[in-house]
Amino acid sequence: MKTTTFDKIRVNRYRDFMAQFKLDVPEKFNFAYDFLDARAAEDPDRLALIHVDQAGARRELSYGFFQKESMKFASALAAKGVKKGDRVMLILYRRMEYWVSMLALCRIGALPIPSPSLLTPHDIESRVNYANVSCVICEDSLTARVEEAKPKCACLKLLIDIPSESGHPKAPAGWENYEKLVASGAADYPRTAETPGGDEPMCIFFSSGTTGMPKGAIHVHKAVMVHYMTAKYALDLHPGDVFWCTADPGWVTGTSYGIVAPMLHGVTNIVDEAEFDPDRWYRILQDQKVTVWYTAPTAIRRLMRLDIDPLKTYDLSHLRFSASVGEPLNPEAVVWGRRVLKLLIHDNWWQTETGGI
Repeated sequence: MKTTTFDKIRVNRYRDFMAQFKLDVPEKFNFAYDFLDARAAEDPDRLALIHVDQAGARRELSYGFFQKESMKFASALAAKGVKKGDRVMLILYRRMEYWVSMLALCRIGALPIPSPSLLTPHDIESRVNYANVSCVICEDSLTARVEEAKPKCACLKLLIDIPSESGHPKAPAGWENYEKLVASGAADYPRTAETPGGDEPMCIFFSSGTTGMPKGAIHVHKAVMVHYMTAKYALDLHPGDVFWCTADPGWVTGTSYGIVAPMLHGVTNIVDEAEFDPDRWYRILQDQKVTVWYTAPTAIRRLMRLDIDPLKTYDLSHLRFSASVGEPLNPEAVVWGRRVLKLLIHDNWWQTETGGI
């Protein structure tokens, strides 16, 4: 068979990817063990995530922190009976516990199902039964929806509550407390011959349901090669970048490019717990010195409606690259970016099934 230019590019980029992590058994690589742990080994104090809470308070979390917390949570989950192949639904807001849970489940080989916080009890019921979900990890303010769906979900065995700081009622009886579980977990959850990787399932994403009943798409560990390459060549991530993906981690963008891609590249990721607010967004871009910004056309159009000159009001000098995803980017938004932000907003296209740009 004739070797094409595309084949050569693909092979070279594969080698580039492998060289970054010095993997001995590439067909078995696991996102948590081979990529998070590799970054933590290089520099455990390297800043992985800047979390901005509802009140605007900033918390810095390192790669070493996520390594330790995910090990402890994996150990605690395994002690509760969570095992390789189990499906675990995550229903949370933008919180660091999303990252810890994803990584812990990758270590076990259980399949996380990232889910948006706006799901109704009917949505939860249909997804739980469709995917045969045995465990739900949920924010306490959202547990009532799971409770309403639970009587019709015979497959559910374990419910884990993540307490919020906003005074919501405690979870109903029968829920395990996330903080107590992590505190009880062993400091190490060792890799074994059974640890999944390569072409084995890593997580399940559900489609939005705009064209019918939401469908679950299984993504494998080796799919992270796509996230690494596209974040490098399409989003222009470089060492030292401060990256902000504004998407909810319950959707595929928020996981692929809000969790996986920045950790693969070892950059600092921004997470804002609050909902859209234009002044808050511009202040995050300014105060956190964001260099690469990945957002949605809807958000850009909302910023366009403001009667302000952002470059006169805020210092956005660190911002060098911006991209948009989620729906078509209209020409007016591109023109506005060039005229007002002095920045070309790049469009890109993909879907839940591909999981990458």
